[in-house]
Amino acid sequence: MRRFLWVGVLAMACDRDPADVPAAPILPPPGANAANGTGNQAVNGTANGPAVGTTTGATSLAALSVSSTPAPRRGYGPIDMKLSPCMTMDDDRTFTGRGCTTNIIVFGPYVGAPAESDVDISFEVEAKNRVAIVSDVVSNSAQQFHGALLEQWVDAGTRRQFGYRVHVFKPVQSLESRIFIRADAPADFKIHDFLINVR
Repeated sequence: MRRFLWVGVLAMACDRDPADVPAAPILPPPGANAANGTGNQAVNGTANGPAVGTTTGATSLAALSVSSTPAPRRGYGPIDMKLSPCMTMDDDRTFTGRGCTTNIIVFGPYVGAPAESDVDISFEVEAKNRVAIVSDVVSNSAQQFHGALLEQWVDAGTRRQFGYRVHVFKPVQSLESRIFIRADAPADFKIHDFLINVR
């Protein structure tokens, strides 16, 4: 198993700008999941389970070959991550959100994924205010959707684990994981133990 941890310090200048990425995830509308938001759910992938989902390869992905896809990397520099302005990095696996409103809050890391690989995304959210969490995996500047965790609620004063798996059928040079929140008012929370494994 290859384990991927992003490491490094967030730089002020990154090669990604939130303006270049759709403001909303490519997901079913809110409420498509269970009303109480319990249980991790995934689209085109699986949540906390061994089964794998499906990914439709875009034309640009179909043109790639295994030989042109870089080997998965074990370390990530500043250009591999971007945080919303309301987020700060506490250490290499922990973020703090202060006064965050509905938006994408974490972009990346960006990883190379070989053909027929599984990508596991896991993290925990500790909330001071009730927030909804959504996460997805995209590539090709967010034009290719690979899989997602559907909207899940974290109640105020609680800590909750999240995890899901996406199967990548065709090689991808820059696979991006994103985390979104939805909040009725500016929210404070922490994201712990953020980890991506490519196997």
